[in-house]
Amino acid sequence: MDPEYSKIQTALENSQAAVDAAELHGLYCGLLCVQPAAKLETCLPLLYPDHAKGRDDAAADACMEWLAGTGAAEQLIGLLDWSREKINDANLGFVLLLPDDEASLVSRAGALKSWCEGFLYGIGLAGITLQQSQGEVQEFLQDIAHLTRLDHESMEPSEENEQDLFELMEFVRIGVLYLQEELCPVPGSRVVH
Repeated sequence: MDPEYSKIQTALENSQAAVDAAELHGLYCGLLCVQPAAKLETCLPLLYPDHAKGRDDAAADACMEWLAGTGAAEQLIGLLDWSREKINDANLGFVLLLPDDEASLVSRAGALKSWCEGFLYGIGLAGITLQQSQGEVQEFLQDIAHLTRLDHESMEPSEENEQDLFELMEFVRIGVLYLQEELCPVPGSRVVH
């Protein structure tokens, strides 16, 4: 079952996370492009800097225990598992977790910007930097970096802007699949060009 953006957002707000739902999904996807077996504990210092003090197992265990008490742990682990499944889907079923089409254009564009910020955090957390990447990987990461500067608040509702946003989301979706295939190919997986 696909996660609902609003439920993930509520879990993050209730647990006072430092990210929103789109940014978290981007973070997970960036991390999973390089480390397919990544665990939630890897992300805790970014998500909950006040509760995940340190990067050792004891700090992660204490933060996970606290997180379980907030009710958010199940949602966050479920989103990570869903992200892992979708990013490795041979049928290209990967989608970005963003507000649905009924949300305003400004909200959806802002969420895409946030998703891209999270993606770059995830790639960086996995040890990949823009400076050390090359070729099409570097070009795609530069494009994602440009999207983090998207001036979404000035976007006027129009059919043209709706189409532009759709095309940007599809560009990011296919680019993530390409990047994952380049950085961490899965045996027997899809071919994305």
